[in-house]
Amino acid sequence: MLQTRLPRSLSSKASHSLQRIFPFQSSRRISSSPPIFQNKLPPHKPNPPDPSPSDSLFHIIRRDLKGTSRWIVYGSLAVIATAETTFWTNVIYAKYFAKEGDEQASALLERFQEAIRGYRQRYLFNYGRYYEANLWGL
Repeated sequence: MLQTRLPRSLSSKASHSLQRIFPFQSSRRISSSPPIFQNKLPPHKPNPPDPSPSDSLFHIIRRDLKGTSRWIVYGSLAVIATAETTFWTNVIYAKYFAKEGDEQASALLERFQEAIRGYRQRYLFNYGRYYEANLWGL
């Protein structure tokens, strides 16, 4: 029997309080007790699979991020979506629903068209440089 040897000066009350402190020491036999000192490693968690093309952004966020990080990403996406929606709403209003003499709407459309022209010029120039530098020998 697995029992602790207590001095005779300790009463039965003291041995009862020791059993609350050391619950693994019971009156069961050692052979029938579960293995306490067995080296158990935590179960191996495989690495998460690579995202497939069908995984949406929200599925990847839900699967990989935990707690506060997930909600920060959700909040950031909401702010970006709000800004993007506001911008395109103003552009559509200026193009299709503004009166002909509305100066503010025409100024917005002019700035937008100028940005598109500048982007196209830079894109075509940089694409031409890339094509000349990297694909010349094919």
